[in-house]
Amino acid sequence: MLAQEGYLNSLVSYAYPIVCRDYFPPYWDELLRIHLAGLPSSNDAIQSVESPQIESHLTTYTDPHEVTAKLKHMNTLPRVIIDSGAFTAWTSGKPINPKDYAKWALDFDSRWRHKMHSLEFMSLDVIGDQDASWQNQSILEGLGMNPLPIVTYGVDLKHLDRALANYDYIALGGLVPLTRDKVKMQKWLDACFSRVMQYKKETGIMRRIHLLGVTTDWVLKRYPCFSSDSSSWVSCLRFGCAASAGIKQIPRYKESSGAMAATIHTLRSEIRKYKKMQDEATNLWTKRGIIFND
Repeated sequence: MLAQEGYLNSLVSYAYPIVCRDYFPPYWDELLRIHLAGLPSSNDAIQSVESPQIESHLTTYTDPHEVTAKLKHMNTLPRVIIDSGAFTAWTSGKPINPKDYAKWALDFDSRWRHKMHSLEFMSLDVIGDQDASWQNQSILEGLGMNPLPIVTYGVDLKHLDRALANYDYIALGGLVPLTRDKVKMQKWLDACFSRVMQYKKETGIMRRIHLLGVTTDWVLKRYPCFSSDSSSWVSCLRFGCAASAGIKQIPRYKESSGAMAATIHTLRSEIRKYKKMQDEATNLWTKRGIIFND
C-alpha cells in the first residue's frame, strides 16, 4: 500500500483516510512495484516532499467524497490499486458490504479509469475464511467488478492453485502479523511461490503476485513478486524514528520549522531507501530471468 520515488504506482485503501502521491518519471518495464501508503492527505510534511506534478495517489473508500475531491487536483494517475479495507473491517468489527463496495468501485472505475495507466481493485477477503472470500469474489464479479483475489496466510494452498488457474494478478494477504516472525513467513511464502513457479513451469505463464503489507528486502529478493506495499516509510510521523536519515529521533513535525525540515528529510530518505530496494530486487530477478512486461 504505498507511493514511491521514481515509480508511478500507488495503492488506494478502501478503509483508510490516507493519500500518498508520487511525482517522478515512469519506469513501466520494471519488475517490482513498491506501493507506499499510510499518509494523511492533509499532512503538511508530505506536501513539501511532493513536486508540482502528481503521479500517484492513495486515498480511501471510507470517505468517497474525499477520494474524488483529491483526485480532481491530480494531473496524471498512471497506476492505482484500491484495497477493499477488509483487514480494517476485521480488526474493527465493522463488516463491509460487498454490494456497497462494488457500487462505489464501479462508479469510481467509470469516472477515473480512462485517466490512468492502470486501475486495480482488491477483492473483499474474509480473514480466516477463504471459502467466504471466494464467495465475496463471486459476488463482486457478478456485480461487474474484476478484483484481485486474495489468498490469506494459513489457508489450504489448493486455494492458491485455484487463483493461479483463473487469475492473472493475485494478492497474498494476512502477512503483516508475520513481519516479526521470519520463520513462519518464509515457510508459507516458500510454499506459495513453489506453486507459483510450478504453474509457470507447466504453462509458461508467470502470474503477477502482490504481497499485502510486506516490503522487506529479504522477501523481495527471495520471491519474484510483481508488487508489494508498506506504510512503514511514514513511521517518522507516528513514532519519530528516522534511522534511514541518520537521525536517532525527531520531534513532531509541527513543533518547529527545524522539526518539519527533519521530517521532510526523513521522508525523502525513506523514499530513496525503498526505490533502492525496488531497483535491486528488480535487477536481481531480471538476471534470474523473471521479467514482467506490463
